[in-house]
Amino acid sequence: QSHLDTMVIHAALPERIKSRLYYGAAQDRWFVKGRRKLVLQPWYQSLALGTFPILRGGGLDALHYANQLLDKRQHVFLFPEGTRATGETLGEFKHGAAILALNKGVPVVPIYLSGLQAMRPKGSRKVVRGVAGVEFLESVRFSPDADVVGATALLKRRMTSVHQRHVAGELSRAA
Repeated sequence: QSHLDTMVIHAALPERIKSRLYYGAAQDRWFVKGRRKLVLQPWYQSLALGTFPILRGGGLDALHYANQLLDKRQHVFLFPEGTRATGETLGEFKHGAAILALNKGVPVVPIYLSGLQAMRPKGSRKVVRGVAGVEFLESVRFSPDADVVGATALLKRRMTSVHQRHVAGELSRAA
């Protein structure tokens, strides 16, 4: 929802998880050395913020670092839409989480965030006060014979049902 997402998730997790958690970040945005608008250099991003590059567009190299981290028994966080939300509906989910879960035999723990888009919307440099919510959903472990498309669709259905509940709650509070 916003550039505040990782900070809010990090604050909500127990130390035993967050000390081994790494966040996927767009390589072309956060890991371009010498980029004029990039205030924090790529090496600092990785060390201080626990980020690793995700190559947009998929392909064999897109999840290279995520695979290495999972091989070292670390936790990996991916944003399923691959970008920040701009509307009231969820965007198209990328297949990265399902690919990793199926290839490595690890579960996926969906996390639903709320309130962050209003606090710092996409394109804004300003942060305003607000209430952020973090909801940890039940973990999903796919069967070994599951396919990537079906696994991704299952994750999106789970997140969509939580999203609809939150949107309905916001509408009833506004009425």
